[in-house]
Amino acid sequence: TNQRVRDFNRQIVDLMNPSGLKVCRSYDTLPNGDAMHHDVIDHLGSHSGVPQHELQLFPGALVRVMRNYSPHHGLINGARARVAFVGENVIGVHLLGQHRNAGTDPLLLPRIRFKQRLNRYDRRTPSVTRLQFPVALAYAMTYNRAQGATLAKVGIDVREPSFMHGHTYVAFSRAQSRDAVVVLTSPGVHSVVNVVYAEILKHLGQDAEHRRKSIQSMAAARVAAQAHRASNVS
Repeated sequence: TNQRVRDFNRQIVDLMNPSGLKVCRSYDTLPNGDAMHHDVIDHLGSHSGVPQHELQLFPGALVRVMRNYSPHHGLINGARARVAFVGENVIGVHLLGQHRNAGTDPLLLPRIRFKQRLNRYDRRTPSVTRLQFPVALAYAMTYNRAQGATLAKVGIDVREPSFMHGHTYVAFSRAQSRDAVVVLTSPGVHSVVNVVYAEILKHLGQDAEHRRKSIQSMAAARVAAQAHRASNVS
């Protein structure tokens, strides 16, 4: 869950005890400009698309960008980066992976505004504005956020079983070898379940068969056309 991911990230930072750690607090306001009670602030931080009220940032911190801030420079939602410096209203980051810019000047990320209803399912509730850096710590991540990542070592928490199709496969396939995977299970548990919806595989198989037949039909039509042209020439 998102809350367990946040707890893991906090614990990892506490174990690292990094130098230069800064706690960057957001500024949250209601539509009338009033500041909010701390209970409301904590509730807003439970929304997955909104950064935390308190961000623990430091040079070298591994973070995930939470907004499509500058696609041209690779600062897109989900991009992984390392923090180069932490200022009062701007941070510098070096991107990792496909858009990496290591060795160049860091890319700048200012505090930006996030708007979110207190109850996203009820349009009658007021929208709250949070001014915060658009990043989250990324030492731990959910199954969905891990998709597409290739990691040197992976630790997987399976104390709560996955509930979506292929989640377990996604987690175990992030590493390049079996020796690079460590699994945290509940006491006495020695196996995990990979949830698979047979209906999805059935539809995938039907789609693949349809594509195969279409390709065969097009290839046969192309051969027939070539044979027809050849007979006309002769």
